Amino acid sequence: MAVRSKRTHDVDAVKAVADNVMRWARYQNLDGEVDNVETSPITGTYDWKAYLHEEAQLARKRENERRPRKAPASAAPAPAPSVFYG
Repeated sequence: MAVRSKRTHDVDAVKAVADNVMRWARYQNLDGEVDNVETSPITGTYDWKAYLHEEAQLARKRENERRPRKAPASAAPAPAPSVFYG
């Protein structure tokens, strides 16, 4: 008679996940790096909709400035003189 254990977690898989998490944590702990966060001067309520609207407008403006400008359309050529046609 064979006995099979009923484990809900695979030990090797859990170990592999733990190793990946530890490697990522070591990577994030960079020597000499400090977490510089600029604090916001805004206190109280803030109109986030207006902020997002302004940011979207600035992004559109930057995008339009980066696009190559089209040459202005040249005027239609003058009609041929009628003296050449008989």
